[in-house]
Amino acid sequence: MQALHEKYTKRFQQLYNLDRRYSDLLETHQRVWDTEDEHSANGARLRERHERAESKLVDRMNDFAEQLPTRECQHFDRQYKAIHGHTSYAVCYHV
Repeated sequence: MQALHEKYTKRFQQLYNLDRRYSDLLETHQRVWDTEDEHSANGARLRERHERAESKLVDRMNDFAEQLPTRECQHFDRQYKAIHGHTSYAVCYHV
């Protein structure tokens, strides 16, 4: 993925990497919940740990997205959708 303006390329790549890490984390957590009972004491602790990890990544994605102009964010979403077939988890602009 390439930014429109070269000075944003590093942030662009970092945002993409964080988004892919978040996607992988969600898939990992879903596989755990396919076998784990969420109503048990262990399940409650696990759910809390998962939510903290997900929240931490979302906060980092938001921090990176705030450093990009709206035009770059829209370009990011277009490229991401072309590659993966769906919008990114790091939606970094509000329409």
